[in-house]
Amino acid sequence: MMANLETGPTVHDEMSIHQIADFKQASATLQKVMERANPIVLDWRVNTRLASRTFLQQLAKELHEALNAYNDARTAIIEYRCALTPELQ
Repeated sequence: MMANLETGPTVHDEMSIHQIADFKQASATLQKVMERANPIVLDWRVNTRLASRTFLQQLAKELHEALNAYNDARTAIIEYRCALTPELQ
């Protein structure tokens, strides 16, 4: 839905803006965690010997949380768009 120029953004526009912002934040967080994990994943045999178990567990937890947040934000946008377009349901 487009905003009415006389009344400004609608409730639907505001929902969409917040959902997109949540998605962008989740994407950025996931990207940061993946960048930290990438060297370990690329050479796991060497790096797992060098990295502490606590560090790897924390990294796995952060990656799991970031991926869940990303998926939740993505799902919210898809559900919102489907609600606006009944033929997609």
